[in-house]
Amino acid sequence: MGRTFNQLRDAATPLSSLSRTPNEFPPRLPPRDRTRRNTYCKTKLFGIPLWFFWTLLLIAILALILPVAIMFGKKKRQVGPPTVLVPLYIYPDPGAWDPLFSAVEKYPKINFTIIINPNSGPEGLDGNYTRDIPPLNFYPNVRTVGYVSTNYTNRNFSLVEGDIRTYASWAGNASMLGMGMRGIFLDEVVSGWSDAAANFYAILAAVIRDETGLGRDPLIIHNPGTLPDARYLTSRSSNVTVIFENSWDNYNAVDLRASIRTLRKTAGVGREALAAIIYDVPDGEPDVESTNGDNKGTVVGNLRNVVGSLYLTGSGVGGDIYAGFWTRWGDWVEQMAS
Repeated sequence: MGRTFNQLRDAATPLSSLSRTPNEFPPRLPPRDRTRRNTYCKTKLFGIPLWFFWTLLLIAILALILPVAIMFGKKKRQVGPPTVLVPLYIYPDPGAWDPLFSAVEKYPKINFTIIINPNSGPEGLDGNYTRDIPPLNFYPNVRTVGYVSTNYTNRNFSLVEGDIRTYASWAGNASMLGMGMRGIFLDEVVSGWSDAAANFYAILAAVIRDETGLGRDPLIIHNPGTLPDARYLTSRSSNVTVIFENSWDNYNAVDLRASIRTLRKTAGVGREALAAIIYDVPDGEPDVESTNGDNKGTVVGNLRNVVGSLYLTGSGVGGDIYAGFWTRWGDWVEQMAS
């Protein structure tokens, strides 16, 4: 016979005697989060997730700002201060350098790099030079550099080095205050590449930079007078290279700007690393204009955006193109300033 209800109840284990660990039964569910719906609603705007909305807004702002920043950045690089490169091979008789002093004072925003050349080098310095060079060095927009011939690496290296050290010594001469040069102009530089020539100019650059009398960061100018092998421009042997020193007629016979752009692209250098010198420019050109279709317009306008330094002159005195200041000196310098 089956057990009665009372018998079953008495045989059962009392609930109070049961023991369990906390993990024997599922944990109690937390009360329903009634704020979840409200939180979800706050993460959307017009049905669009807020993170997506802010991403789109940021992209739109960048699309407006970046083109303007790039445009102004390019414009700033293109309108850098021009430099007038002056081969000052004129003996400083009293008043002979007055046109230069006048231009330096009149156009303080133009840089003037002035090549000092007493006698195809530093020898021949006299009282007229020691009188007029210090006032030039006084101007903040003037940088004087000493002329040194290299004769296409054929000149004895010790003679070239000696000229450099002579210019460097001017700064420490107590009897010639204010005479310090701030760089060297190396003339008759090789344009075609050779390892020997590259080594020659690399050593000269080290000599120049080691001379404390030439300043902390001396300017080194190379003058091959023509377009050089691009490897010279990337060798750090110079800061500026004269890529054209020739007549007005020869300038009009070629598309110099296109050649310069190609060289700059190959070498990866800016306009400030290049210079041009043009002589025999006609006096009768009211705006110093070229008649060549490739160079149409003023020579200053054509070249100052592709080279950083420029010099123009006429036929000179007695066939010496650097013996005096051109009658149009003030006109083309004014164009550089405009």
